[in-house]
Amino acid sequence: MLSRTLLRPMAVEDVPTVAALAAGRGYVATESALARHLQDPDGAGFVVEHNGAIVGVITVSLHLDYALLGPLVLAPSHQGAGLDLHLVRRAFSTLARRGVRTVEAEVSPEVLPVYRVLGFVPVEETIVLAGHTLTAAPKGPSVRRAEAHDLLDVGQLDADTFGYGRKGLFLSLLEDVPQGAHVARRGADGVDGFVFASRGSPGWSLGPWIVARGAESAAAPLLDAALTSLEPGEVTVRVPASAAAALKLLQERGFREVARLGRVRFGEPRSDLENLQGELARGTGPIY
Repeated sequence: MLSRTLLRPMAVEDVPTVAALAAGRGYVATESALARHLQDPDGAGFVVEHNGAIVGVITVSLHLDYALLGPLVLAPSHQGAGLDLHLVRRAFSTLARRGVRTVEAEVSPEVLPVYRVLGFVPVEETIVLAGHTLTAAPKGPSVRRAEAHDLLDVGQLDADTFGYGRKGLFLSLLEDVPQGAHVARRGADGVDGFVFASRGSPGWSLGPWIVARGAESAAAPLLDAALTSLEPGEVTVRVPASAAAALKLLQERGFREVARLGRVRFGEPRSDLENLQGELARGTGPIY
């Protein structure tokens, strides 16, 4: 019997299988979050089938002329067969047809060669830190649990920081792990910062964690609020290597470096992100 390999867009019906495949490779993507991602006009995904079984996946998030590729996930039995390259190429060609000028991805060292073949270049390192929830910590006077009506202001701060908003992501995180979502408000005028959490493997994953420029003092209360609100367990956080202030706060709470990922880019550099990296390095910019 001849084997058959098929590369196609991800469908809602694929969500349970994709979630299980991702979990088996150390990634956590809840079924509800994946379904919402596919229902979002700016979200997409691609899967590769072998003899009718899904053995690989990659997701795509569009933000105007910029796109972010999600983790490249392949079943262990099909690594080394070139399917990873085909998945990235398929996502890449789809984005090119939609006029996307810049594509970025966060990649582990083992899949970096796949992206290099396609012309991606390294732009930043991400440090993965691991620690634990806290039993008690004082909350800042302006920090409280996030609610649905906060998401408009959260999305605005996110858009002001990165040039695009991620409202669908924040809604998904708030619904999946409401106890991990907190905001630092400045009255009725908006938010000075926010933090969200998701289920990790094992334990929890923290982020996005962002504070507005000039409101860096909200970073520690937000972090402590999230760490004390989650059920006891291990917590992982991903922080840009240039974000010295964020790294210091985490290390003071017992977090340690466990891995490094590379952020790679294809296409035109985004001046706003390059400026952001400079701010982080100086300790004057938002934390994420």
